[in-house]
Amino acid sequence: MYRDAIKTELIKHDRFNPIKAATLAKVVGLKETDTTCPTTRDHITGLIADGLPVAAGNSGFFLINAAGEMQTYLNSLMKRQIALSQRILNVHNACKKAGIV
Repeated sequence: MYRDAIKTELIKHDRFNPIKAATLAKVVGLKETDTTCPTTRDHITGLIADGLPVAAGNSGFFLINAAGEMQTYLNSLMKRQIALSQRILNVHNACKKAGIV
């Protein structure tokens, strides 16, 4: 029920008009238990897995409508992945240095 409503709402939002997860939850009547809107985000993840091309940025979620938008978003995800990998390595090294591992 909520997934279909979220999809219907997301289709209205492009990169020039993104929608925040909290706003999306409110629009579809989904009561979230946390300010990070985990249930709404889970539905969006499911919609992506189902084939809906959704991107996310600091301004919210939006439907990808062009190859350039897709490439920009994928580049952003890859940069985040690299940054997370570096953070994992740094924390592991810090723990080794502190004698934790």
